[in-house]
Amino acid sequence: MKDSFYEDSVQLSYGLFHRYDVRFLGLKNIDLGINFVAVSRSTADINETTAKLENKKRLHALVMMPSLSLYSHQDMHLDFVFLPAIPTVSDYSVLFFRFGFNLF
Repeated sequence: MKDSFYEDSVQLSYGLFHRYDVRFLGLKNIDLGINFVAVSRSTADINETTAKLENKKRLHALVMMPSLSLYSHQDMHLDFVFLPAIPTVSDYSVLFFRFGFNLF
């Protein structure tokens, strides 16, 4: 896929998780996981005066990201993945989330 700077972004990951059977508040299972990710993407600085991209370069990093998945009795799930701030990668943390459901 393309990254924020319209360059190729490649990720390879491997995840481990542990499933907990829970039976409360409409939940069926909770998965706690850890993902090991190799990332290759571009990065750049934005000039605050001109709003132009500067110092564009390729970045390669290894990252660990925790994850949490909540599964309901109605075959729906909500996934969260946390990408912590990493000095060589970004100055900020990101929380990704995804909602899904089974069609059959």
